[in-house]
Amino acid sequence: MAPWRTARRESKRDQDDLHDGAMGFLDHLDELRRRLIRSCIAIGVGMAISAIFVDRLANFVLDQIIRTLPAGSALIYTNPSEGFSFWFNITLIAGLVLSAPFVMYQVWGFIAPGLYASEKKFVVT
Repeated sequence: MAPWRTARRESKRDQDDLHDGAMGFLDHLDELRRRLIRSCIAIGVGMAISAIFVDRLANFVLDQIIRTLPAGSALIYTNPSEGFSFWFNITLIAGLVLSAPFVMYQVWGFIAPGLYASEKKFVVT
């Protein structure tokens, strides 16, 4: 066998040993991108679920305000986009609350491999 082939094998073996436990910068960015996309999808699903119940959620949020208004008065929108933004904000906040466990799992999955065992114990306790 030619000497350059054995040297190549040894260097490839050394490179494999180097990459066993370490990730490169681009690998970290790829991992972060995947976890961010999964989190955004989870928030979108949470928003879709909360959009089904947006009337109940809005009534829950506005119930106390409507009760304290004087008799015969009502809430109005002073800007055409206020109505949409109110419903969107209600849906977004409810979606964030619904998807929070999954998003936190994604955050932990990204951070945990970089922590020592003693550091992970601080998070658990």
